[in-house]
Amino acid sequence: MKSHGTSRRFTFSYAPRLLAMTVVAALSLAGCGGAGGTYSPKVQGSNTPPPDFSITVGEVSQKSVGAVSNSTLSPSQPVTPAASRSLTRSITVTPGITAHLSVTVTALYGFSAPVTLSVGGAPAGATTAFGATTITPTATGVTTTVDVTPISGGPTGTYTITLTGTAGTTSHMATDTLIVSANPDFTIALTPSTATVVQNGTANYTVTLTSIGGFDTSTVVLSQPTGLPGNTAAKYGTPTTTATGTTVPLSIKTSTDNQTPPGTSPISLTGTAGSLSHSVAGTLAVSGYTITVTEATPGSGTIFAPPPAKTAHFIVTVTSVNGYSVPTTIEALYVSQGATIVLGTTSITPTAAGATTTLDVTPADYTTTGSYLFYVYGNGNDGTHATGTGTMVLLGG
Repeated sequence: MKSHGTSRRFTFSYAPRLLAMTVVAALSLAGCGGAGGTYSPKVQGSNTPPPDFSITVGEVSQKSVGAVSNSTLSPSQPVTPAASRSLTRSITVTPGITAHLSVTVTALYGFSAPVTLSVGGAPAGATTAFGATTITPTATGVTTTVDVTPISGGPTGTYTITLTGTAGTTSHMATDTLIVSANPDFTIALTPSTATVVQNGTANYTVTLTSIGGFDTSTVVLSQPTGLPGNTAAKYGTPTTTATGTTVPLSIKTSTDNQTPPGTSPISLTGTAGSLSHSVAGTLAVSGYTITVTEATPGSGTIFAPPPAKTAHFIVTVTSVNGYSVPTTIEALYVSQGATIVLGTTSITPTAAGATTTLDVTPADYTTTGSYLFYVYGNGNDGTHATGTGTMVLLGG
């Protein structure tokens, strides 16, 4: 019996992308009654992925003034079939300005079916427009455009725009971040909204201009306040500008001779920069008091002329305005020559309801008939002043 010598050689090769495997079996045969030699039959198998497509989004040149973005487009993962892809990028526009995006669909592994495009995630009220909603991709990619226009005056914020491509049951998407920032503008505020000052004092406010969309608030020009009471003067101080806006001090000084009447006055001022203009309202409250003189009873201010001597009776009311509560000295003058004047008190503290005292006037024996105007003066301990008037009438006997 003859022995047979046998040798076997196996070679394996692996293609990572195509998943193709080749098996080579080489058999050496010798001494088995046949001619020696080498036989190399080949067995091959493959697992090539099915046809598919990928979708990417990019940015085309901005054609509209106000749209600002030069962000870098970078896929978050490599192009692979049968998987959605997200993109790390953003584009910033203002309301009413169009963001111009490009959409590229690329055929993979011989894909040739039409792909229908759609967009989602746009701000409320925004319009979207494709250059073409259906494209047939190629291996090198076919690109179309999509414009997203936030509505003028619409909402601001950050939105994820989703571009989806669909072909039959196959669907892939890519995303882009759309930032809708406010139109360059500014707001204006006045603090405090109400400032209270005594008649001979100064009210201090701060005007705050806040930047919107990068607006330069240092360009805003402020008007003189309107609605101020008489005998007041307004003056702006040195502005301070930061990255967020500008603050401007405002002082309103009342008259040093107490000619500014106590009371509450609505005021307003306007900030203007080019075509932009905004106003703000506030209140100036001048603190003080008023003095009124009335008859103690109906007709008690009218008496018959002497002789004999008669007395007219009045009530003096001192009323606080805007919380004034400083003790005040009062006196009556210029009733008639030789008249006797008696006040129930010469020191009184004004109240909101009105603090009162009596005032009696007795004319001299030689006073003739007629009407006599007299004055009641108030002098607050803080330097404020007020004046009231009354009338005494003398009738003939």
